[in-house]
Amino acid sequence: MSRILFLDIDGVLNPIPLRTFPRLDRTLPQRLARQSGNSDYLRISTTALQLAQESWDKESLALLRSLCEDYDLQIVISSSWGIFYSLKELRLLFALHDLAERILAITPYVGKRSENILAYVQAHPTIEAWISLDDLPMDAQFPRHAVTTHGRFRREDAQRAARLLKQQL
Repeated sequence: MSRILFLDIDGVLNPIPLRTFPRLDRTLPQRLARQSGNSDYLRISTTALQLAQESWDKESLALLRSLCEDYDLQIVISSSWGIFYSLKELRLLFALHDLAERILAITPYVGKRSENILAYVQAHPTIEAWISLDDLPMDAQFPRHAVTTHGRFRREDAQRAARLLKQQL
């Protein structure tokens, strides 16, 4: 049995509105490749790397990490980032925050985000419990699973996610 967290990025980890857009550092991919010993960083957009490293909210990332550890959650990317970046690239971005091992998959694109999530859930009957973290309200579609963020993932969102997970387990 698996436990899944469907994760949007913009408005959850990447704050909306973005406080400031980082100044583009074209040497970042080379530095990350050298530091990590992984040349795959050279193939990811500098903008994505910079957003992940500098703009993703540190408190939101810590709350996400803690929630995943506390409930043994695997992350399925439900964000539009999953359209533009491969699973391998997303794992590299999340490796910047020690979360790469939690990234399991990307939802299939079949329509609205809620439809993508539902398609994934239906295709994986071994899912024991799941939640969705998103700034798009999906409470009507998933009242026992949806956590709607407002700008970024906050402590009260993490508490709601924990309550929803406890009700499913």
